[in-house]
Amino acid sequence: MAMRRTVKIEGIENVERNLRKLGEVAMPKVIRPALHSAAKVVVDAMKGNVPVETETLKESLGKKVWANPSKSVLVAIIGPRRKRSRTVTVNGKTMLRIPTKYAHLVEKHSHFMKQAFDSTRDAVQRRLMERIGRGIEREAAKLPKGPKI
Repeated sequence: MAMRRTVKIEGIENVERNLRKLGEVAMPKVIRPALHSAAKVVVDAMKGNVPVETETLKESLGKKVWANPSKSVLVAIIGPRRKRSRTVTVNGKTMLRIPTKYAHLVEKHSHFMKQAFDSTRDAVQRRLMERIGRGIEREAAKLPKGPKI
């Protein structure tokens, strides 16, 4: 015959409230900074792989984290920035270089972006897990203490 035990948990409402609260702060205070940090690993690898003729493309490489809070989605956008154009002189010719207009052509021939993504995959995963774990622990420590059993 099975024994029945009843356990009364005082303050379970506080635990539920804290879990909801932690979920609300997770995206802006935990996941977004972790995604920025992980994207930086890829950008640094890209800058190391990009062929350099005038430094314009290399200097334009960057990251941006885009959020859609209604769908709880965060996306890291990595590549050349739009506002990083400049006038350069190559072989006696002066021209306006706009990296967003030609980065795909450089990638087609040198694959610097693909190499960066492939070589940093494990490091990005580790960085994300480490930063998210630390962020959750930090934010959870700020919440009121749990119930007594």
